[in-house]
Amino acid sequence: MKRKKIFRVATLVLLFSVLMTTIPAQTTSANSKNKSASQSTKVNWPKGPSVGADSAIVMDAKTGLILYSKNIHKKQYPASITKIMTTLLALENCSLSETVSFSKTAVNIESGSTHIGIKAGEQLSMQDSLYAIMLNSANEVSNGVAEHISGSISEFAKLMTKRAKELGCEDTHFANANGLHDDNHYTSAYDMALISKAALQNSTFRSITQTRRYTIGSTNLEKTKRYMSNHHQMLNPVKYPQYAYEYCIGGKTGFTNKARNTLVTFAKKGDMELICVVLKSSPPNVLPNNQYTDTIKLLNFGFENYTTYNINSQSNGLSLDSSQLFTRYNPLFDKNSSSLQVSGDGYVILPNKVKLSEATKTVTVVKNTELKDGSNVIGSIVYNYGGKQVGHTDIIYNKSASVSLDTSHKINKNDTSDNPLVNLFNNATTSHKVSPLLILAIVLIIIVILVIALIILFQVKKQSFSHRSYRRRNIFRKRF
Repeated sequence: MKRKKIFRVATLVLLFSVLMTTIPAQTTSANSKNKSASQSTKVNWPKGPSVGADSAIVMDAKTGLILYSKNIHKKQYPASITKIMTTLLALENCSLSETVSFSKTAVNIESGSTHIGIKAGEQLSMQDSLYAIMLNSANEVSNGVAEHISGSISEFAKLMTKRAKELGCEDTHFANANGLHDDNHYTSAYDMALISKAALQNSTFRSITQTRRYTIGSTNLEKTKRYMSNHHQMLNPVKYPQYAYEYCIGGKTGFTNKARNTLVTFAKKGDMELICVVLKSSPPNVLPNNQYTDTIKLLNFGFENYTTYNINSQSNGLSLDSSQLFTRYNPLFDKNSSSLQVSGDGYVILPNKVKLSEATKTVTVVKNTELKDGSNVIGSIVYNYGGKQVGHTDIIYNKSASVSLDTSHKINKNDTSDNPLVNLFNNATTSHKVSPLLILAIVLIIIVILVIALIILFQVKKQSFSHRSYRRRNIFRKRF
């Protein structure tokens, strides 16, 4: 009877221990579900200002989140903001040192349109050509670059349309390289924002678009230097102080009679970088609403009502040694020595009144069975709020790190199996912050449980031995 009683006590102790170690995990899961449920009922998107432009958009350049929209999918004529795509394709297909030769067809442009006086047979470097296109909006230079890349303007226009589709544009068709009017040459505010977002990812484009003045030296046919100033008035505070904007880092102007005024503007304030597109707007001399007043109003709205978070920034409490991503595995993933990291250029943008903790995270592990030496992108974390994607970052594995990654399993996108790596990320993203002290406490509890179990086992064996000894003594007495 005593032995049975001891076994019952041992069983109760072990069951209690198991419950103590599992309750926190269950509570965490429940809290996560409650948080998601409460979040879905509270969507705080700031309301934007009214503008005079027929179409307008403000897009976050890092995440692609749309902060403001007005007729963003309506087809419009772009005019010279077309040249953003022309410049992007040139940078993707050419080196800056290449020589562009101008044909009679290239320099034969519409009378009265913008140009820098290039002659047939004249030559410019690709670098000079792109500055002429972006700063001075030179139409004949756009034609020459198009012929240089594709052999003809029409073939280059096909390349432009193809590239636009690759970027996700669904309302865009290009018929030329400079944006002069053609009924079959159109786009939308959303598509132009996508094109601009791709262009901003090119460091050379960024350098060109923010340049205020540029000089083209003598050429094979022209000895006089050509001096150019950026047509974007927000970059010229001396001449246009009424439109000076300290956060402006570039953009492109456009105008035709049918397109009216079009304007793309890039602005950066702190970690936040915005793209603003206004189409079919009024000229600068029209007040109170014109292409520049609309743009300034929209950019201020974005900067004043949204906050950008660097996912890997320690200041946001999201570095790997303290983030919600790997908190369950803190001892393994130290910020300085971990083999797993999140990329440093991952960002989340949210309305000011929304906390970062209110955004849900979805972790995807991509198929990657062969890892190269150095950094490998093995997955991604996507942040969502209110049904919109508000951020993204890559999960990077450093193969040379001391902690190895088990790649014996094939990792498929959206894998829901018992793959340990998939479970690692999925479990980590649903857990709350766990401190090293709590992990140490759990380890100590397990050790105490094992010690108690060993003591109980020892007591059971001792009682069993005593009982057998007692029986032997009684048998011995009866015999003698």
